[in-house]
Amino acid sequence: MSPRYALVTGAGGGIGAATALALAAEGYSLWITYATSEAGAHVIADQCSLAGAPEVHVTRLDLRDPQSISYLAANVSGVWGQLHVLVNNGAVCHYRPFEEIGIDEVIRFSGLPSSAASVALLSLEMKRLVKQLPGKMFVRNR
Repeated sequence: MSPRYALVTGAGGGIGAATALALAAEGYSLWITYATSEAGAHVIADQCSLAGAPEVHVTRLDLRDPQSISYLAANVSGVWGQLHVLVNNGAVCHYRPFEEIGIDEVIRFSGLPSSAASVALLSLEMKRLVKQLPGKMFVRNR
């Protein structure tokens, strides 16, 4: 069987980690990204290897930074040259209780690329790598 390549953003925990593990069990080579916990992402990467992923890469991704997105795209392109599955699970969000977030912070975040804009940037960067495979393409947007 030909190698299959999947990129899962926001795979340091939760839904992204579960998705990466499911793809690993299906034999996909994985590129997982995280925002805050490098150690946690490497634990997930190790679990993916044990679950059957022949290859797992880990990269920090800041979706508020177009250069971070371009860096990821260049690395995926340079190593794999193609992509079969893109799961856009990562998002720009506040990691504290809603009541602790002030209006100034909301305004500051709205000046940065929003979740929708960051998904669009990542999708544009990855578009040329995506190889459509019937029934195997899945893009999840938060």
